[in-house]
Amino acid sequence: MEAGGAFGFPNRNANRRNAEMCGCGSSTTKAGPAAEAAPGVLRLTVPEMTCGHCVGAITGAFGERLPGVPVMVDLATRTVELSAPEAVARAILAEAGYEAMPV
Repeated sequence: MEAGGAFGFPNRNANRRNAEMCGCGSSTTKAGPAAEAAPGVLRLTVPEMTCGHCVGAITGAFGERLPGVPVMVDLATRTVELSAPEAVARAILAEAGYEAMPV
């Protein structure tokens, strides 16, 4: 793993950045409309999340960095919901190789 990512997290998937889809090549899901997040819950859209592998990578990244914090990852809407500061959540996603934007 390459060190030196945001917040000191290793940059695990730097080669994935700017990719149109996950490296597994199994993209089949189209994004649909997203409902509103609950009050106090951060919702981010992750356009490059395209398959189950992406969901696993994102879920794993949050599990490693924020153990015990519930994270909802929805492939159908390409969104991630959790209770964490936006900058931290976006840094974790970036280190996993995904760009994210607030919904």
